Amino acid sequence: MRNAIITGANGFIGNILTKKLLDCGVTVTAIDLPETDKEFISRKGVSFLGADLNNLNSILNDIPFDTDVLYHLAWRGVKADLRNDYNLQISNLNLCINIINMAFIKRVKKIIMLGSASQYIKSNEPINGYNQPSPIEAYGAVKHAAFIICKTLAEQNKMNLIWTTVTSLYGPGRDDNNVLSYAIKMLLKGDKPSFTPLEQIWDYIYIDDFINALYLIGLYGHAGKNYAIANGDARVLKDYITVIRDNIDPSLPLGVGEIQYKDGFAENSIFNIDELKMDTGFYPKYSFEDGIINVINYFRDNNK
Repeated sequence: MRNAIITGANGFIGNILTKKLLDCGVTVTAIDLPETDKEFISRKGVSFLGADLNNLNSILNDIPFDTDVLYHLAWRGVKADLRNDYNLQISNLNLCINIINMAFIKRVKKIIMLGSASQYIKSNEPINGYNQPSPIEAYGAVKHAAFIICKTLAEQNKMNLIWTTVTSLYGPGRDDNNVLSYAIKMLLKGDKPSFTPLEQIWDYIYIDDFINALYLIGLYGHAGKNYAIANGDARVLKDYITVIRDNIDPSLPLGVGEIQYKDGFAENSIFNIDELKMDTGFYPKYSFEDGIINVINYFRDNNK
């Protein structure tokens, strides 16, 4: 991989992926909103293009031809309180179509797009990217619609598209009030967090492992595949929260069971990453115990 394009390049994932690629000698064309911070734009090896993805024509002439890999990371409405905003979620479909069309014009060699475990959240089998879709909210439903539309467009135009089905991410810098960051912030203040019974079985992947998986898929991923990306070591959610509490103060109480499940059942997220390992050589390096210490220290150091 000599060069790459990243959309949403200054987001939580895009920022770290950009650094990874630069460290590996890859030049990056970074696409994000014009108001992206100057520190990101000034990185050596980055060619920054500021534009809304609804208006890719404004930067089309500046996007290079024959780029090795395009990572489409941009997605509106990722935060939990926006995942059932149907109008917002559906707006992402046109952005995905714009990206495929741009990639065709610019002869991009490989396109990698991010899906979500939310596409298969009620699956009774480990998620491997080929399960029966079963979303329960707009976010997961539109992610799957994007998968079908982009796959069809790519096949029609004989393009090399790889979809990825991604488990929950954690790492320093992610602060969108997900259950892990909520627990950390409450416990660092000495307050008792309130939870559901936390019986669901879940898989979390540390951000550095996830970025490495994206890099390896860029190098070795096979066209037409849907790679499940996860740690591969699912546990009961209560175990993760207990690890967090014990690293902060084992004497602090946890309000487990104080809230009812939103949909009346525990949503499991168990992954099978055998295909990812076989095709790319990926193996996670971080256990949850190792990775979560970095996250706790991030919130502690930043007084979050």
